[in-house]
Amino acid sequence: MNILVVLALTLFLAGGFFRQTKAISSPSVPTSTPTPFSSPALPAGRQEPTAEAATPIPTTPVTVTPPSVTSDWQYPGGSQISAGVYESSDPSDKITDWYQDKIKQLGLNTKTFVRTKTNDRVLNKLVAAGISTEIRVEISKNPSDSLTRITVDY
Repeated sequence: MNILVVLALTLFLAGGFFRQTKAISSPSVPTSTPTPFSSPALPAGRQEPTAEAATPIPTTPVTVTPPSVTSDWQYPGGSQISAGVYESSDPSDKITDWYQDKIKQLGLNTKTFVRTKTNDRVLNKLVAAGISTEIRVEISKNPSDSLTRITVDY
């Protein structure tokens, strides 16, 4: 019976993540093509400005650097197993709270936090997204495991 509940919850979560991913995907930006135009006749004695006379307006590119997976998203006290995969001996609730706080500190707009604990098996999923950022965190622990596994996909 518990297996059916876990299976149903997993299917429900997968459907929710799929719908949220479709909603998060960035819309296409329309491009515009300059249209040639003719300028009206200038009064006698006036010259049309040339390209050399125009002063370019300097632009400053704005770059947003998201935190890197290996440093900013590693749970304190956790050990790295592979890229984006960590383990910790801390309780899963403490780890989940840390990641929720981290996501809230970044001010990401779309947030989904799901905590599941059945027969001492833990599966917590956190998904958050901003304009150009999406983070997925999965925290899992089986009853026979001594360590909690953390998977971060950025």
